[in-house]
This record gives sequence, C-alpha cells and structure tokens, in this order.
Amino acid sequence: MAKKWDQEKIEMCVGLYRQGFSQEEIASRMKAGQAHVSKVLREQSIECRYAPWPPKKVQKMVGLYRSGLSVGQTAAKMQTNRSIVRKYLRRYKIPIRPQAEATRKGSRHPHWQGGRSVGEYIYIRSPHHPHRNWAGYVLEHRLVMEKHLERYLLPEEVVHHENKNKHDNRIENLVLFSCNGDHLAVELKGKRPKWTEEGRLRIVAAHRRRCQEQRRKSHSKTDAPP
Repeated sequence: MAKKWDQEKIEMCVGLYRQGFSQEEIASRMKAGQAHVSKVLREQSIECRYAPWPPKKVQKMVGLYRSGLSVGQTAAKMQTNRSIVRKYLRRYKIPIRPQAEATRKGSRHPHWQGGRSVGEYIYIRSPHHPHRNWAGYVLEHRLVMEKHLERYLLPEEVVHHENKNKHDNRIENLVLFSCNGDHLAVELKGKRPKWTEEGRLRIVAAHRRRCQEQRRKSHSKTDAPP
C-alpha cells in the first residue's frame, strides 16, 4: 500500500500535472505508482487528460495478462489501475478471465503445466514429499534416485549428473554421494579450483569435523566390551 502523501507532495503532483507532465512521468519523478498519482489527482478534483499508450506498452501489458496474471497483477506490473487494463483488453478484444480463474492454483490454474517445471534443473510437483521446497516441488533427479533406492534421500546427500547434462535424469546417468564434500572430491580431482578464503576455511572446517567423527567412531569400537 502506497504511503499517504503530505500536502507538499500533493501540491507538487498537481503542479507537475498542470504543467503538462503525464501521470506516468509524475509517477517516475516522485517514485510512486501511476495508480497512486491518478488517485491523488482525482481526490484533488483535477480533470485528468487521456493519453493513449504507445503500441509497445500495450503489447507488454497484453503479454503479461496472457502469461496468466490477473487484471490486478497486470495493473500492478504496469503501474496503472485495473480500469485502464480492462479498457485496453476490451479494445483489443481480448477475453477477460473471471477473477476466480486467475487466482486458481495447481491443476486448476489455466496455465498448469502438469506439475513439471523446467529451468536449469527439472522440478516435479510433490506436495507430500518431506523435502519439498516452498512451492511443493522436488528436483526430478533426486526423485529418480529415491525411486531406485526405494527410500528418501537425506538432505546432505548429493545426486550428480555423470554426463553434465542436468536434464538427463536417467538412473544410468546419476551418481549418489553421501555429502557435498565427497561430491567435490571427485568432481574437482586433478583440478586447481580458485577458492575464496571464506570457502577454503569452510572446507577445512568440514574436513576437520569429518576426521573427528571418524576418530570418535573408531574409539567407540575400540572401547566397546568384548
């Protein structure tokens, strides 16, 4: 919600508009949304001029709306109000979706992709997985390894792509490491990485912890009664 302007800012806004500046220009100068500028002008009983949007701006707005955003979300992205967005959608004969449809989630959303998200890695929607992310998705290569092992992976376990293709999630292409340290030991073998001092200290500390844990386990076995 925009912070309410004091009288000085209101007068500045009105003065700029009367000098011929557009609402968009005033919004940019005063670091506010165009919808807020329009509201201030209406509250001051200023008759607003109509300035049609350039074609590129209209195309951008239409693209945002067609991507699945609601009218309100599109208006916020374009720093305008809902009535302006609806006006242009009607002018270009673009069907306006019901608000309920625009706010649907998961399989009910009109742009649902079947629970598969492809980016640098492939994610699969798994809302009941114990290690899902905030949106309910899990990396596909981890799911493939879990299915192969018939158990959930531990958070510290790392699944490596043997051929470096992060989209090739065949089990034949996947290798499981117990921790990222083991993964890096294999991945960087024969290489001379340029560690930062902070990164080097983290690795040394992790190595010391691992050695201490191994010594503790070794001593516990030695001290165990026959």
